[in-house]
Amino acid sequence: MKLNPKDREEIRFLFGGKCAYCGCNLPKKGWHLDHVEPVVRCYRYGEMVISEDRFTSYRSYGEGKKKLQRTEVPENERKDNLWPSCRACNINKSSLSLEAWRKFLADGPKSLATYNGRFRHMLRFGIVQVSPEPLRFWFEKYASVTKEV
Repeated sequence: MKLNPKDREEIRFLFGGKCAYCGCNLPKKGWHLDHVEPVVRCYRYGEMVISEDRFTSYRSYGEGKKKLQRTEVPENERKDNLWPSCRACNINKSSLSLEAWRKFLADGPKSLATYNGRFRHMLRFGIVQVSPEPLRFWFEKYASVTKEV
């Protein structure tokens, strides 16, 4: 979907000029438009099988075989489904739904504590702490702040 500069700028300021997810300031150039409801459009050398809570497996099409670009949910290709995102959040969210990505991120400390000895040591020595608070994206915080004003 191609947007004109005015539409892009309008979307950039949906959440105060910040990434809808982490809340970092978005520069004038270099930020991404994220499909809140995924479109699932990509080039792949294999197929990622996605369950609602996380990526479950990766199937290869074979050496050097590249699957062409495809759109699985074309009805999500619309302006009201686009939110401003920093590059890091957009790439990490990939084609997950908001709730699936929230769960994926919230499960991160448990996964790190299970598979990463350095992280376990950082926990033991108090260098890092896992917050008991539920994960809230910037757009959720922004909505509550703008209602108070």
